Amino acid sequence: MEVYDPYPSETKSREHLKNSPLIFLVYGLLTELIEPLVIEKRKKTRNDRIAYLIKNTRNDKLMEMVSDIRTEYMILPPNLKWSISPRLHGRGNGTKQKKISWYINCEFPLHYLEDIHSQYIDGPIKLCKGDRVTVNGRPYVICCLLKKRYRAISIKYDREIYSIKIHWNKANCVYNLSKHRYEISTCIIDPWKAKKIGVDEDFEKNLKIRSKEINKLNVEQLKRYKYWTKYIIPAIPNGNICSKTWFLQRIDVWNLKSPPQARHMNNMMRDRWNYEWTIIISILEKNKI
Repeated sequence: MEVYDPYPSETKSREHLKNSPLIFLVYGLLTELIEPLVIEKRKKTRNDRIAYLIKNTRNDKLMEMVSDIRTEYMILPPNLKWSISPRLHGRGNGTKQKKISWYINCEFPLHYLEDIHSQYIDGPIKLCKGDRVTVNGRPYVICCLLKKRYRAISIKYDREIYSIKIHWNKANCVYNLSKHRYEISTCIIDPWKAKKIGVDEDFEKNLKIRSKEINKLNVEQLKRYKYWTKYIIPAIPNGNICSKTWFLQRIDVWNLKSPPQARHMNNMMRDRWNYEWTIIISILEKNKI
């Protein structure tokens, strides 16, 4: 004969409360009266803790936490991943209050917020000259400290399907129009947004390699600049539309046989483009370097 148990969870609880005064309560009182109060109290305590952690953590750190959650949950089996994906809708954007409501409604474990808040309390990472870091997925090498931020060299990289291939010996460059030369591209790094991924043990050696690459560009640039002013400007004195393309080093101007490909607003511009490049190519054939 099967015995009906109206409060099975309480029955199990009493088995572990042998030395507790709670076992003297009327059977069913824990389930009907005390349990709802405990659930409500725990919910309030959890929600208050969520509000405190979010209000006392930087927004960029909170967004970093959301990104980590998304990465973690994307490797789950499809049936679990797609059931959780709707919770990530909105990604915690907006004001602090919206972030609080979002996290409460998602019902994610509290440890994500606790971990990111601890990182915030500990402060940003301490970086030194030669440290390799990424900011928003882009690689840099730290040069020096500037009060609370860092100056860093922007490093070349190739974006692949699921990752990036970093060329640590090659730096991005910027063209200084006033000096007609290339320079190593540097920028200011916020340590809060930086993620350290290694150390450049041969910083000075690699800096010389990067500088050597930039010097090669400048030698070629100076060569093109002198040729342009000596031969091409006198041949096209009324201005031209080819100068920017002439200085693009990905185009081998010294061995051109036909005008470089380009998009044009109308047929008149296309005709002018072809005409001027025909003149330039003829000059190159007559005045070889």
